[in-house]
Amino acid sequence: MAVQQKAAGRKPRKAAKKQVQAKAQAKAKATKSAPKIKDPLAAFDAKMKQLSAVYAKGKTKGDDGKDIRFHVSSVPLTGEVQSRVKQRISTGSLELDRLLGGGIATGRVTELYGPEHVGKSTILDGIFAQVQKLGGIGVLADAEQARDATYTASLGVDVDSLRTLEFPRGELTAEAVCNVLLDATDFFEEDFPDLPVVIGWDALGGTSTFEEINKRVGDRVVASAAKVMRELGRRLPNHLAGTNVALVICNHEYAVISRGGRPGWNETYGGKGVRHAATHRIQLFPGQSITTSDGQYLGRQVKQSWRCLITAV
Repeated sequence: MAVQQKAAGRKPRKAAKKQVQAKAQAKAKATKSAPKIKDPLAAFDAKMKQLSAVYAKGKTKGDDGKDIRFHVSSVPLTGEVQSRVKQRISTGSLELDRLLGGGIATGRVTELYGPEHVGKSTILDGIFAQVQKLGGIGVLADAEQARDATYTASLGVDVDSLRTLEFPRGELTAEAVCNVLLDATDFFEEDFPDLPVVIGWDALGGTSTFEEINKRVGDRVVASAAKVMRELGRRLPNHLAGTNVALVICNHEYAVISRGGRPGWNETYGGKGVRHAATHRIQLFPGQSITTSDGQYLGRQVKQSWRCLITAV
């Protein structure tokens, strides 16, 4: 009787052992059949695809009531990322085009800055003329509202095709211009993705902020333009990158009064937000006057300094 009970107690142990062995064999078989990714880059790409599939099922609601879906992927630096610069548009200046690698890049921000009457608006008009020759469109946010249509036309710009952004009286603010720039970029990218477009802002230094307009002259306003431009700098990459739209910002250069206004101690309007957002910063310096033999003033030479914040564009 005792022997029978002992034998009966061994049967469950043998069955459990066989079951464990079967599971181990099945696991080993599955491991052999599953492809092993030894390359860490390939493993990272596979992980990004997995995350994209997870994020795409998100149920977060946006302001319009639609689901917000997230997509993420990883690509090599060559190829996909470099192709985001769809086109280069000439500035009309051979020297500038040589320094810029063929002209200003679409999907990027270019800043033209310097002292007064140095030719910032003239270069911008030259860019408008060149993009029109390519069959594109020029859009001007004329904050200074002092443009001479005759002079602009003499530079080769088709003034009838050049579109100027107009705002109601008292509503021309830096915030309004920034919102229109972002909306216009989205419009051209969605409806006319292959059309070269140049949006020029002339000038950032002549645009007041909403906070400044709602106060009297002399009231203290602390870094209002810098705050606006920092926010624009954060939003621009998501709207501008990969598009066929180039944004050119003309900016003023001022002497730093706190440092005595000495030469070389200069700063631009809007803080450092534009500096971080701009791929190319072109600084202009006034040169000698150009006159005819009888002393008639024709213009003046302009020296240029090219500064590139992002070399690989």
